[in-house]
Amino acid sequence: MKINSEFDNIKQKIPIYLVVIILITLSIAQPIFEFKNSIFVHEDTPFIGLTYSFNQYVNSLYNNFFIYNNLDYSGVIQRGMISPLNYLYSLLVLPLAITNGILANILENIVFLLIGSLGMFIFLYKLFEKSGYYIRITSSLIGTLIFFPFIGGESSFLPFCFLFILLILRNFNNKTYKLKNNSLVLFGLIISASFLFTFGGYNYLIPDFILFVLLIIVIPIFTQDKRLNLFFILLLAFVIALLINLIIFYGAYLLSISKSANISYYSFMGSLPEPFATSNILYALQILPFSNNPVIFTLKLLLFALSVSGVLIYLNKIKHSPNSTIIISLLIIFILITFFYNTIYKPFGGIFKFLILNFKSLYAIRSGDGSFSYIMGFVLSVFSSATIIFYRDYLKNRELIFTWGILIFILISIGLFYYNDITPYTNINYFYVKIPNHVYLVSNYINNKSGYFNVGILPSAAGFQYLDTWYTGTNIYSYLINKPVYTGGYIAQSEIFYPVTKYLYDDVSSEIDNNKLNDSYISQIFGILGIKYILVQGNALESSPYDQNYYDPFNLNEVYINLNNTYNIKFVKRYSNTSIYENLDYVPLIYTTNIYNIGNSSDGGLIKSITNQSFDIKTDSVYITHIPDFYNDSDTINASSIPNFKEPEIKFNYNNPTQITVKVRNATTPFYLVFRETYGSPWHAYINGKPIPSKYHIAVNGFANAWYINKTGNYTITLYYTLQTDADVAWIVSFAALFATIGIGIYGWKESKKSKAKSNKRIMVKDLGF
Repeated sequence: MKINSEFDNIKQKIPIYLVVIILITLSIAQPIFEFKNSIFVHEDTPFIGLTYSFNQYVNSLYNNFFIYNNLDYSGVIQRGMISPLNYLYSLLVLPLAITNGILANILENIVFLLIGSLGMFIFLYKLFEKSGYYIRITSSLIGTLIFFPFIGGESSFLPFCFLFILLILRNFNNKTYKLKNNSLVLFGLIISASFLFTFGGYNYLIPDFILFVLLIIVIPIFTQDKRLNLFFILLLAFVIALLINLIIFYGAYLLSISKSANISYYSFMGSLPEPFATSNILYALQILPFSNNPVIFTLKLLLFALSVSGVLIYLNKIKHSPNSTIIISLLIIFILITFFYNTIYKPFGGIFKFLILNFKSLYAIRSGDGSFSYIMGFVLSVFSSATIIFYRDYLKNRELIFTWGILIFILISIGLFYYNDITPYTNINYFYVKIPNHVYLVSNYINNKSGYFNVGILPSAAGFQYLDTWYTGTNIYSYLINKPVYTGGYIAQSEIFYPVTKYLYDDVSSEIDNNKLNDSYISQIFGILGIKYILVQGNALESSPYDQNYYDPFNLNEVYINLNNTYNIKFVKRYSNTSIYENLDYVPLIYTTNIYNIGNSSDGGLIKSITNQSFDIKTDSVYITHIPDFYNDSDTINASSIPNFKEPEIKFNYNNPTQITVKVRNATTPFYLVFRETYGSPWHAYINGKPIPSKYHIAVNGFANAWYINKTGNYTITLYYTLQTDADVAWIVSFAALFATIGIGIYGWKESKKSKAKSNKRIMVKDLGF
């Protein structure tokens, strides 16, 4: 009898084992199928799968502690700041990332898919635990497979968030509920929500934020008692999760108030709605793979109608419970998000535009209009599972009809969601390329050179030609070269928030790309930007010139003629179809100059002055009194030339991206100290610890910081980006919140052990007959 009982127990678990095997197989197969030893490229996430050197990887982690990104053109507020959880994760994947980038990314995707798929199955299995064993497994598996294509770094943790919320709701039905006895569940919710924000990054912070606000408001409404307690518990978890990721939100806020952000993208956002909007509520179905195929669209409508109608009927049949609270909350969230996200016209469109235009920090977190697709996919997955259970109860005496209905439902739903997911090569927005070996050789050549210099790419990449321009793929070098790389185009690190030097480089490079220049001193305009090496590339990705939409034409012959006929630019080396030129005439990161004031001039006047034969970029800087949307001298001095100017001796120590120490020796006249980074008011200068008045801080050469120094002798000047002080506070808060969460987890674990020990003791006493 005992053997038969054990056999029945194993037999009972076989379906669960099969589900686990299916999910593990899919999680392993999909990333391998997608990559096939190639680099994955997309406009928002270029060059996933690159292999980095140890120094590159560690330097990248180090630089992310700072609010200022010195590797994007001439510097910009850091957009890619990451949370403490990101750091812990990055340290874990370090060995693979510097060994084989493709393998590292494949394994990363496998882990996320496993977390997301197993988490979704467990959540659905727990959600419908009052249903029959086999129908629970069937409906949970189908719901998980529907959600599977939506699983990524951020969405992997969404099922666990709802799982822990479900456990909290069930515990609240217990009249003796005590938070301390459920601190382990609270810990799980905080960690899940934190990872959701962490891996959602800038793309999904706003959708995640909106989702949690709605959960905090909606779920307590449908709780029978202790609504206020539940509200504060959910709020507590939400706030701690936000605090752990505070540094990400802070970086986004700073971007929103920066001048480059205000002039680049918000003006565009003010002209909504058309390609971003529709008044059609069926646009909610955009969460399913897009297709103009009428059959696909009809199936989408059918799946949508079945799921939502099934849920509405299901809710009418079940009693009030934590399960129904979750499903009702998801239904309300589904409706609210559908209108907010998809209906840009009145009244919701007016609310949306008001928020974006008046709270610009919302759009500093990218996709402020809402990348809700994975949330909506999650909701529809839950609805589908609930619908299957409802129809099973409704057709309990008609097994054959139900079985065929389930098969049809599986074919429709899984077929729809995998229409694009398993055939990524057919999607024009995705590219899988093999980076040519000479690209690595070029990068290594530059990386082996010491000093603080920049790199320029020709022909330049205009507009959004991030990598798929047929002639090159310039952004490859933005990731492989550990110096600032001027491409003239889109760089994912800053994306829509370009430093002003991006536009300056556009003007110069477009002339070099298309016209035979008579001026032989274009080396000076490169030099003023700190560009020491210039890369001229052919078709690095070897794609067709006819399959991409390139904005600006160029002529490679003109590029070579212009460089070969320029003073102080010499050919150095060639790797495959890429030539390396060296500019002998470039300025260091920090240097001293006099001023050449050209008044309220244009960029053309600036370039003309710098490329003039008599102009020495190493001893002179050009001053413009007004640079539109960037600099105005109304609050600073109108800089003028210094009579009898003499350069002092200077040496500088680059402490980190936000602090530089300059040693000045033998200064006998006033001078202008030039710092070849993007001008910004947060940059402050201190002489022996005393601040230099802000009126002496000016912009020179159209972009760079400069300070008028009127002190002789020997002394030390410290340059400091003051926003880093606030960033340091944000880091401290983030780590403190993480440690507090770990403390909650440890406390919950200890309480759980005590509770189990007491329970075992009671059972033992009972068994003894006491």
